[in-house]
Parts: sequence; structure tokens; C-alpha cells
Amino acid sequence: MKALGKTGVLLAVPAALMIIGLVIYLSKRGHNRSTFESQRLVELLRSLNPTSQGKSESFDSLHLAVRSQGLLLKRIRVGPGHWESQVHEAMGSVDIEGFDSVTLCFGHNSQRAETPLKSRRSYQTDMGVKGFRFQYQGQAIDYCGLTSISTNRTPWKMLTVLSKSTGVSPESMNTRELQLTVYDNLQYHVNWRDGVVKEMYRGNQLVPLDDINKKNLHSMVDRLAGWLVNNTNPTTGKMQYKYWPSSGRFSDANNMIRQFMATYALQRWGDRQGDNSLKSLALDNLAYNLQQFYKEAEGVGFIEFQQKRKLGAAGLAALSIYKSSQPERFRRQYRGLMKAIEGQWQRNGSFRTFILQERNDLHNFYPGEALFYWAHVIENQPQSHLLKKFMKSAGYYMKWHMKNRNPAFVPWHTQAYYRVWKINKSKFLKNSIFKMNDWLVESMQGLEENEGYSHPDFQGRFYYPKGGFGPPHASATGVYLEGLIDAWELAKDTGDKVRQEQYRRALLKGLRHAMQLEFRDDLDMYYISNRKAALGGLRTKVYDNEIRMDNIQHNLLAFFKILDRFDESDYSF
Repeated sequence: MKALGKTGVLLAVPAALMIIGLVIYLSKRGHNRSTFESQRLVELLRSLNPTSQGKSESFDSLHLAVRSQGLLLKRIRVGPGHWESQVHEAMGSVDIEGFDSVTLCFGHNSQRAETPLKSRRSYQTDMGVKGFRFQYQGQAIDYCGLTSISTNRTPWKMLTVLSKSTGVSPESMNTRELQLTVYDNLQYHVNWRDGVVKEMYRGNQLVPLDDINKKNLHSMVDRLAGWLVNNTNPTTGKMQYKYWPSSGRFSDANNMIRQFMATYALQRWGDRQGDNSLKSLALDNLAYNLQQFYKEAEGVGFIEFQQKRKLGAAGLAALSIYKSSQPERFRRQYRGLMKAIEGQWQRNGSFRTFILQERNDLHNFYPGEALFYWAHVIENQPQSHLLKKFMKSAGYYMKWHMKNRNPAFVPWHTQAYYRVWKINKSKFLKNSIFKMNDWLVESMQGLEENEGYSHPDFQGRFYYPKGGFGPPHASATGVYLEGLIDAWELAKDTGDKVRQEQYRRALLKGLRHAMQLEFRDDLDMYYISNRKAALGGLRTKVYDNEIRMDNIQHNLLAFFKILDRFDESDYSF
């Protein structure tokens, strides 16, 4: 230490001063940068004027987040104040460079809500539209709408997060001691590079009916088909079943009926495009599914997954082979499946719904899927012995359906009946199609519309608000549209203009809702880093961003038919 002497001190002082100066310089530089960025953001927001809708210039809170290619870099919450001051304060805390988007969620009209929550589904339809602040024993958690959308957390799931800091289970916290504040949101997305600001609703933008036209539907078809292609492994042929955008993970779950229906959709896309590489990908996908899940026993073939041998899976696997570009490649599997399906048929027209197994339920689904396959065969072979069996089954199941009304039954039987009606012009099949779809439109779409949608992005969805037929779902929207476009075509073929118009309007409303569910651009994928896994995918609900393959395939197959059959004037609402 003595060796340093005065010289060491003299050398150390200038070095220290240099370091202090550098810190001050960098601090000023950072301050100047954040000041510039906050002022820029204020100016951009002024172009939309957050107070123009009758709202106060002050808000209860602001949640601001900055991201780069969907990856969250920083999220800041500031308390009450004038919106410009809130923006300056929030951006002043952004000490990160390189972000390309900013989202802002202003909270206002805060109201204390009653607790405990009545169920795990409480407020789930408000997720993304409203913000939720929970407090329990001095601990708090606050999710604005954009945060709940990007994390895909319902209020109950928010409680599970809060439980980690309180050490108390969500069930134990859910008492009157739990405090809940619910507040309205005003949401914005800013493309930082381009300086484009857009107001959001539930982390998205509302799709108006005026956006429904042939050009936009063509573009949507390209994206949906792109999802099937992008999520099929070009080496193995395996297609991903489910993707969770918030966590960026693929699910390990699976479903064989949906897998083979996706194969069929991919085949149709390759045929429409006349693209050999797409046809090859569809073949690889079919080969993978058969290799993994096709089995034989007692002289018949079946698709087995988790020890279940569903009639519907056999029907759709047989259909995928039948419509394949190389059906002879899978001749053995096709014969095994065909034999199994015929073996499930009973003399009264019913089907047993599980192959070589005692279980015999889910008649709303599996027989219709088997008949859908048979209809394709009959369409190409009108003299097939299957026609007589098909008509027997149609008679049996229409009687059964009228005693056990369920919307899930309608689209599969509608599509099957229409293909066969084109062959035999059966009055029974025609009347059955109209009877089913009149009821479907009235109950699953018209009832909620007449009562009034609680949120504008619900418009056009298929859902029975009185309960009993399950929650709304993107795949249900798609399969109902598949059946409805056939019912529309039948009405057109038979000169039934009243039904033709009724079904046309139902189709357009359903189309609008499907468009609302799609991940299609940087705005609604603001929190997604793996865009390839999401683009063209459809959320399960507007308040649940899970993407499942049947959300895409059913809507895509419906859109193919709509594009082929609608004139430009048919898209006008």
C-alpha cells in the first residue's frame, strides 16, 4: 500500500472523476432518451385522443408494457393521474432499448366487486375487457385486460398466482376477506418502429361485418392453411395438436378424430393448390398417423389411442385414405377400417360406437362421422351397397335426434345427407337437413343475438345461453359453418329462397366470429414470439387463446365451400 504513495492517490482521483462523469453522462443520455420516447408516445396517443370517448383525462392506473418481437421486456404499472403524466412516468421507468412495440392499458371506473367468487368461471367472459385487482392480507395482484390476455389468465387463475405470495390456497382465499376491484380498460397498441397507434378491444380489434368479402376470405384461407403446413413436421409428418401462445409451448395431448380430419383438410389444400409438395406433406402426415395409431384385431382395423377405438376415428382415417393422392399405398389399412365400420353397423340403422369394445355412447358424434365417410364413397359409387345402409341409418338417427336434440349432431349428418341427396334427391334427406339447420340457427345463434350480446366480439358465435350444449368454441363455429353452407346450397338447389337467405346471414355472422378469433397480424400477436406457431391459428374463444388443430381445420373446410359457392354479392350483409 505504501508503494502507491501520493502518486497512487493522484492517479486514483482522476480515474474516479472519469467514472463519475461517465455515469452522469450515461444517466443524462438515458434520461434524455426516455424523455424523448415518452414525449413521442404522448404525441402518438394524442392522434387518437384517449379522452375523446367521454372519458376523463385522468385514469385510475396505467399498465404499460414494452416488447421485442413479442417477447416481454418490461411491464410497468403507475397509479392515478392525468394520462399524459402517467405515460411520462411509465416510460421514464423503461430503461431498455430495442423494443418494437408498446401496449398501454388505462384503467378507469374502478368498482368494488362482491366476494367470494361464485365459481372458477366467474368473470371469465370479462377477461381482456376489464381489469382485476385482488387483495388479501396485505398482498395484492393487479391484471389489466392486456395482461390477462397475454398470460391467458382468468380471474381464478390470477388467484392461483396470488396464492404463491400469500401461501394460502385459492380456495381458502376465496372468502369475504378477499377484496376484488374490477375496472374498465382503454387499450392501445403502438408499433414503435412505424409510429402506428391502434385502439384495441380485448387485445385485438373488432371485426366489422363489412370486412367479410371474398378477397379477405381468400387471405384468411391462405393463413389457416399455412397454419396446418407450418405446424406439420416436414421430416416425420407429425402435426402439432395444440399450441399455447402465452407460454409458447405445444401440448402433449392428442385426439385421433381431429388428427385425421386435419389430414383430410391438408389433402384438400394440396388438391386445391395443385402443389405436389403439399400433397407429399399430406401423404407423410397420413402415413405418420397410420403408423402410430392403426392396429388390427379379429380381422378388422381400427385407430387406437389411450385404449379407445372410436368409430369416428376409423371413419375419418378411412376417409383420409380414400381421398389421398395415393390410396393404394394404404390398401391394407383401408380394407381393415372399411370392414370395421361396416361391422359396427346394426340392422336397425344404428352404429356401435367403439370397435371391439363394450362402450357404446357419443352417438351425437361418431355415427355422423362414419356416415360422412360413407357419403364420399356413395358420391363416387352411386350403386354402392352402402347406399341402402346409409338411408337406413339416416332414418334411425333422425328419429333419435328429434328425441335427443344436440347441435353437435347437426353438421356431420347435414354434410353426409347433402352428398347423398345430390345422388338420390331423397325428400327425406332434404327435409331432415332443413329441420336440423333451422333449429341450429335459431337456438345456437339467434337466441343469444335476440337477447343481446354482453360483449361486441361475441357477435355471430354459436352458443346456447340457456346452457346444456357446452361453451362456445372455435371448432364448433367451424363445423357448424361446414354444415350450414351445404344447407344453404340445398336451399338454393331447391328454390327455397327464404331458407337460402336465412342460412346466408347465419353464415356471414359465423364468418365474422371466426375472423374475430384468428391470429392474423402483429397487433393481435403482440405478446407472441413464435409467430409461426400462431399465425392463422384460431383462438378457442375470444377470452381463451389456446389454439387447437380442429379450430383451424373445420373453419378451413367450411371456407373452401363458401369460396366455391358464394358470389361476390352473397358476402353483402
